Amino acid sequence: MANLDGLSFMDGFLMARTVLGDSRQAALASWDARLGEMFTGLKDEYARRKLGFATEIAYTEDFVKTMPELDSWFAGMAFVFLSDEAYQRRLEALEDTEVGKMGWHFQAIFQSFMVAGPIARGRPPRPEDQLLLPDLKRALEKFRSELRRYGLRKRLDYVGSILGLLQGVAQAPLPEQPSG
Repeated sequence: MANLDGLSFMDGFLMARTVLGDSRQAALASWDARLGEMFTGLKDEYARRKLGFATEIAYTEDFVKTMPELDSWFAGMAFVFLSDEAYQRRLEALEDTEVGKMGWHFQAIFQSFMVAGPIARGRPPRPEDQLLLPDLKRALEKFRSELRRYGLRKRLDYVGSILGLLQGVAQAPLPEQPSG
């Protein structure tokens, strides 16, 4: 994980937890429980540099200005969205809806960040990812090139829109199940 920017990764992780409905305290508790020991001291540095962090976790440009920061930020988001079982069940329930299709699109992008992005560098892919690795690398590069086309302001707005879409998936009403 030598190419991983820890602050950007943490910001992506915390943003994903808040998109899923966690309070500031719950998002921080999740960070501490899952990754706090791996990233010791990072929380204090994050608190010093993140605007508004004393009261809320909000999307700001603090840790997503450069492409390496964005890579790490999306890896933090991917870490959460790919491992949250409730979100996975929600995506499955919404798969035939427009919002569900967009959610699955971003799940594929998140998978590419986990397998071919900064979090994966230096470790071999899992056997089940090995066959998909060329496709995941292509998907990741396509997404990155799309982000690189934009200037900083437009890129930040685009990423904010992605957050809105993911929040829509996390909060969309589930389709009615046929009664059996």
